[in-house]
Amino acid sequence: MDELKLTPEDFLILEKYAVTSRPYPFDLERKQKVERAMFDAGIRSVSELAKRLKMNQGVLSNIINGTRLSRKAETRIAAFLKRPAAELFPVRTPLELAKMNKKQIESNGGRVA
Repeated sequence: MDELKLTPEDFLILEKYAVTSRPYPFDLERKQKVERAMFDAGIRSVSELAKRLKMNQGVLSNIINGTRLSRKAETRIAAFLKRPAAELFPVRTPLELAKMNKKQIESNGGRVA
């Protein structure tokens, strides 16, 4: 198995921006993948998907955006959209989450969302 090599910059990012609990940072790639799968399935809105899945729209939106994680709900959404859960909802490493968190904080003018 290959060793994960972290740069000194990576260590600093992990130290300063590590994500240990909700809300998780916004995940644009995840959102775009789910929106594409929804479009392919003929579903035009999160509201429509929420109704079909009988899920709370706010919770569903947070799951799609990556700010809330629920493997059970992600599996259910992926099955409904006929896509592998790993394709729509990739597991993020702590470093990936920290980098997304850093980007989000910087885009908010240094404020945590």
